[in-house]
Amino acid sequence: MRALWILFMGLMLAGSVSGQTTVRGKVKDNRGKPLQGASITLKGSYDGATTDSTGTFQFSTSEKGEILLLISSIGFDPLEKLITLNGQPIELQLQLKEAADELKAVVITAGSFEASDSKRTTVLNSIDIVTTASANADVTAAIRTLPGTQQVGEKEGLFVRGGSGEEARVFIDGTLVNNFFFTSVPDIAQRGRFSPFLFKGTVFSSGGYSALYGQALSGALILETIDMPEQSAASIGISTVGVNGGYQYLNKEKTFTWGANYSYTNLLPYFELVKQRPDYFKVPALHYGDANFRIKTSKTGILKFYGTWQVNQLGLRSPDIDSSRLKNAFSLFNNNLYANLSWKEKLGSQWKLFLGSSYSNNLDEISNQLQDENNDPVFSTQLPYRSKNFNGDIRAELTQVKGVLDRRLWGLSVVRFGGEWLYFRDKLNFTDSISRSTTINDHFKAGFLETDIYITNNIAAKLGARVEHSSLMQRSNLVPRVSLAYKLASKSQVSLAYGIFYQKPERNQLVIDKELDFTKATHYIANYQKITALNVFRVEAFYKKYDDLVKTVPLLSNQGKGYAKGIELFWRDKKTLKGVDYWISYSFLDTERDYLNYPGLLKPNFAASHTASLVIKKFITKLKTQFNASYSYATGRPYYNIRYDENEGKTLIADRGETIDFNNLSLSVNYLPNIGRQNAKAFTVFVLSVTNVLNQEQTYNYNYSYNGSIKQAVRPPANQFFFLGCFISLGVDRTEDVINSNL
Repeated sequence: MRALWILFMGLMLAGSVSGQTTVRGKVKDNRGKPLQGASITLKGSYDGATTDSTGTFQFSTSEKGEILLLISSIGFDPLEKLITLNGQPIELQLQLKEAADELKAVVITAGSFEASDSKRTTVLNSIDIVTTASANADVTAAIRTLPGTQQVGEKEGLFVRGGSGEEARVFIDGTLVNNFFFTSVPDIAQRGRFSPFLFKGTVFSSGGYSALYGQALSGALILETIDMPEQSAASIGISTVGVNGGYQYLNKEKTFTWGANYSYTNLLPYFELVKQRPDYFKVPALHYGDANFRIKTSKTGILKFYGTWQVNQLGLRSPDIDSSRLKNAFSLFNNNLYANLSWKEKLGSQWKLFLGSSYSNNLDEISNQLQDENNDPVFSTQLPYRSKNFNGDIRAELTQVKGVLDRRLWGLSVVRFGGEWLYFRDKLNFTDSISRSTTINDHFKAGFLETDIYITNNIAAKLGARVEHSSLMQRSNLVPRVSLAYKLASKSQVSLAYGIFYQKPERNQLVIDKELDFTKATHYIANYQKITALNVFRVEAFYKKYDDLVKTVPLLSNQGKGYAKGIELFWRDKKTLKGVDYWISYSFLDTERDYLNYPGLLKPNFAASHTASLVIKKFITKLKTQFNASYSYATGRPYYNIRYDENEGKTLIADRGETIDFNNLSLSVNYLPNIGRQNAKAFTVFVLSVTNVLNQEQTYNYNYSYNGSIKQAVRPPANQFFFLGCFISLGVDRTEDVINSNL
């Protein structure tokens, strides 16, 4: 009986085999290389095979007639091929085309550093910023550890590739921020107004940025706010400079959240411990409040609102450079309001919509009073003292609306277009020996078109154009933007970028002459980049040509010009030293410009030829502590005493030189005691940081007396800054973020 069963099965098997078709062949990629692991199946059947290391496959099937053969592999477009099964062997040669997906496709990188949810390894996220020792949780201070930026300590702003601080602009959720930094104080740089934890994405472009943005000659810092929080949470904090608290609510469905925060900063206790060079008769104090809500409008859409209100004041005395017995008492009161509302939504499978709006209102009340030894006011009609008693009331409003539509073309290829309207209203009241009042309004309109074209996974192009018009200046411009990228290997690529960038003259210049033209910069950029999960290497060369810069002498005009060129290196490594994350940046800059009162082409006083930074971070789990260090170096910057010679009818350089090199070693320690505790209800972080640990002297520039006989160094208010704080979060444990960012 057993023998009969075996015979029966053998006959059945023989009959089955004789009725089958053998399908064999090879699968290659679009470069002609064998593709291992590709899946080959017959549609509607379980019959199929997987390719081996040579790209070869083989299987047999009893199916008959015409049937679709499906070939697929991760990272490649699927292929369908109609074959006829009739018992005769089939030999196939198949080729798959690499799919344009974000994990493998080339990315436009020329001039741009990105850190976002999809590109976290590229540069800096919020944890990177707050754990950079020299940054003290200031977004732009952390950005200054990247190549292309300058270490300028006497004036706020990002000084990018030979550009002044006014030539780099900041955008939040697609819209321009009019007063990103706290109001300027003579010879003391101010920090940014916004917390790094507000943002989930950071794009720092030191040139060649997208056509969706404009009015920045040198660079753009593009920030995107977070969406939904992880859960409801409350927070409190106390530090050497103030206190803060906040609450964020998230509903159970995670479709709606709202929150509010308040902080009060007062430097009186700190100044009592750490003496400052200026005499603060009104210690800096700041009230800060913000509110937000976010609504998931659909599975793919979100409506976000963020608003902040800030009030701060200060007053300081410094010796008057023109007299040994007089002082200048400068005071400031600032009231700032900022609000941003944006909506993102997918419209079907091919379209995306972005609508954004923002409003800001900034009031600065400033005054300067000449005082004697007893701090009593002194008034004089003689030069130069008659201009040293003044009062100013300056209000700046900006209303903006922006819309962008994205249309997917194929793969990752996209075309986007849209426009924006900005209404600037500036009102200036100024009194010294006479009173002056001026109001300027500008309806600024722009349209843009840009496309990302992925020819293959290895070749991509970003082509864009932007048109702008200023009602105040009655002038328009049309500018092209072009970027190309070519993938050399799986982790490396080269990119090229070209673009023209325009910017309006500064407000104080337009007040005098509304007929001024746009200033202009033309960028040429080439870069090589290699990124792995644990390493980033970049080298970038650039050339920038300035035209139509504003000259103030002998008359206000657009007769200025200049250039900037250089090379930059960046290396970030989380692999070589176990548990250590570090990055190194270096910039070489050769730049000259003829603008403002310069008598000709000069290296500007904010530019150093060589700049370098080293940032190191190490988390020790057993100690529940992260140690951070950063060191920044820059060669000396030029300084000039430029004077107008009435006899010659032109400006001359009466004195010039170079400051000492800039050095700053900073350290910080973060202790996270709640790591490892089960069911902890409060999550705590202690922070201690010290800037300029070695107490090295720093000289940023020099001021000159009216007659030029006295030269006075511009130095920081204090050589060092110390910070000690304790921050408690009730709900969300951010300590794990610190650990994960260092794994």
